[in-house]
Amino acid sequence: MLSSKVRRVVIEYLVGDDRVAVESSELEVATQEPIEDGYVDLVLQQNGRFVIAVEVKVNSPEDCDHHRNQLRNYRKWLDKREPVGRLFTLVRNEDDAFQSQKYGADGRRTWFGPYKRFQTMLRDNDLHDVESSLIKNFCDYLESEAIVSTYEVTDLLSYAAGLKARNAVSGIFNQIASRLKSDAFATTSIEDRKDYWPQLRIQHPRWNKIFGSGNNEKISLWFCVPGIWEAQKYAFFPFHRTLASAT
Repeated sequence: MLSSKVRRVVIEYLVGDDRVAVESSELEVATQEPIEDGYVDLVLQQNGRFVIAVEVKVNSPEDCDHHRNQLRNYRKWLDKREPVGRLFTLVRNEDDAFQSQKYGADGRRTWFGPYKRFQTMLRDNDLHDVESSLIKNFCDYLESEAIVSTYEVTDLLSYAAGLKARNAVSGIFNQIASRLKSDAFATTSIEDRKDYWPQLRIQHPRWNKIFGSGNNEKISLWFCVPGIWEAQKYAFFPFHRTLASAT
């Protein structure tokens, strides 16, 4: 279960009020909450204090009849609650032509808001290991699915230099692989994983006599990159897995 800190971040972002009191033991969280004529994507509530309904949009458009009807239905449902609830939409990109308040919403929020706050929590390093892992994986998912954009126009200015550096690493790995191939070595190059040093994995058929049949890539050549795995400088680093470390 996520701590009250994580839940409070989400609620404070939605309502824009850091005075909302959140008791983790009393907070109820429901997804796809059934109501008349539909389902609410997310409902956060604490008896007698607040009810928050969230309509989540990622690929679907905001400015359409279906969305308008959804908001009207959610508003009717919330107006019957005690206390009267708040309704928010959570979208990837804001459609400035669509005014959600006209159809009962209290406001519109973007996915980048909680993403930015979660990143701050990760930097502050004030989370349990499980929480930290869950939040990091969630943020990685938002990035990989292009639900949030974390890059700026100025980042494009480094594209040529980055492409040249990547080609240089690939060229070095290819040269090493070519020389090893003449002695029956097999290699695998890994260069496109996020938060991962570029790596050339090496194995030889004769190693099956030592380690048994299967994938025996016991030698790796890493290209260390500052900012990943606490590397302090750019450098090539060989690594040898011994029989003891492989078992």
